[in-house]
Amino acid sequence: MLDEKETFTALFNQLKNRVKDSPTKLSWLAEQNPVIRRLAFLVGDTARKIKKHQAAKAEKHSVVPPGYITAWKEYEIRYKKAVDLIVASEREKSTEEFLQKIREIAEEKNKDFESLLTGC
Repeated sequence: MLDEKETFTALFNQLKNRVKDSPTKLSWLAEQNPVIRRLAFLVGDTARKIKKHQAAKAEKHSVVPPGYITAWKEYEIRYKKAVDLIVASEREKSTEEFLQKIREIAEEKNKDFESLLTGC
């Protein structure tokens, strides 16, 4: 099983290949291709997890897989901004879908939407 750094490196390299190493192409292609959009989301989400774990670790030294440091630097410099926009958009979309499901449940149960959210 791959660790987070190996997963990041593999996903990032796959994303770069899919967009022919063009962050600009990523921005518009993600709007049109759900597979690219999902892949960008996974790259961004994995990068977020790596940063979170690094911040929580007392020791800042670790063994990294081949290619990780190069991929991470390239991600930070060239792709992070575009990926972050996609991640934010996907999170917003999934939040809205979740809220819509709660609205539907509230309607089915003849309850107030707000009361389901607060648990009252």
